Amino acid sequence: MELNLTTMLGQSGLIEADNVARLIETAEQIDVEETLASKAELLTTYRARLAHLGQFSTHHATRLQRATAEFVAALEQLDDEAMIAHARIDDPILGGYVVWFVPSNAVAIGALYVIGRSEVPAEVWQSIWEDP
Repeated sequence: MELNLTTMLGQSGLIEADNVARLIETAEQIDVEETLASKAELLTTYRARLAHLGQFSTHHATRLQRATAEFVAALEQLDDEAMIAHARIDDPILGGYVVWFVPSNAVAIGALYVIGRSEVPAEVWQSIWEDP
């Protein structure tokens, strides 16, 4: 699959687009998932995640909530039969971005900064999800 994530992000207007584009410039590896997901599957999952994120008020949670709301809104605008792919760009320091896009028209519709629980010590995990 040939795609230019930087171009897609530059045209997207997504909240996290500039941050992802900077990371892409230095990324050693970008993993593109060739398995396509349906709009309906993603809406179910990300609406639930968005509701869950509303319980938290830390910087990371708020940032992720805004980007998730943006992704859900973009999904809602797609045709029901739209299929969506994603790419993962890992930050060498911590976490990384998942960029969701529609391969049929090369449009980026979501960019989420994610940190896995296994990537950080328990106290760091707690600090990014729980208010002091």
